[in-house]
Amino acid sequence: MNQLISTYRLNEINSVIVSKRVVENISSGRKVFKFLKFIDEIKSITDLLRDSKKKHGVFVHLLTLLARICGFFYYILDNVVWFSNMGMMR
Repeated sequence: MNQLISTYRLNEINSVIVSKRVVENISSGRKVFKFLKFIDEIKSITDLLRDSKKKHGVFVHLLTLLARICGFFYYILDNVVWFSNMGMMR
């Protein structure tokens, strides 16, 4: 019984530590609003790939596609760093 209580307290302490990290990191609110932003980039990339009308030329179309791909990786890696700082990923 004693071991069960000490294990429970240890888990409780770990959860308290993680929750404090979450609270500290949520204070930087802009991260919350950028959380799923990479989904918008995926939509933009698929729209660009489906767009057969290249109004501004192939070069501009490729540069726009490259910018969207870079944005996608930026937002994904930003989420990974944020989760890592909160202690959700190791």
